[in-house]
Amino acid sequence: MSTLSVERAREILAETVWATPDSYFGHNPTGEYVIATQTRDSDCLTRSNYIRIFEDLLDNPTGDDFVYDWRASHWACGWVEYIMLKPDAPETLLIKAAEILSALADYPVYDEDHYSQMEYDEICEYWDNMGLRERVEYCRDNDVSIFAARSDAIPEGVFDDLRDALSY
Repeated sequence: MSTLSVERAREILAETVWATPDSYFGHNPTGEYVIATQTRDSDCLTRSNYIRIFEDLLDNPTGDDFVYDWRASHWACGWVEYIMLKPDAPETLLIKAAEILSALADYPVYDEDHYSQMEYDEICEYWDNMGLRERVEYCRDNDVSIFAARSDAIPEGVFDDLRDALSY
């Protein structure tokens, strides 16, 4: 059971109404709510939140009719992708979106398990794609035997350094 009223949900969502940028001539969802965004350069947390929020909003009998995402080109960051909610969505969907925004205002991680797994997978992929010379450097910098650089598994002393280097 939700603790938010529809009126309170609409107040929260009112702060996210789409505003058309200057010199913009693309899709223009005037009056619709921007629930989340990501760019080509978004960090792991932003991408994880985007994926899980979109999935949760679509996991609703009428989600497909009122929730959608779209992408616009951007001169600085390549593109911006938006999760949008139509203002005529059912009250349950408006409340759910407002609860998501309220929760993120208190704590920035939407789904701990998804974020943690995504972060781990990306660090492992980075290690897998790293050259031997760079692996040896990471091992040496972390007082780990340089012979561990040949392993497919990330050495225990290197994992945290890789996380910091990838800015997660």
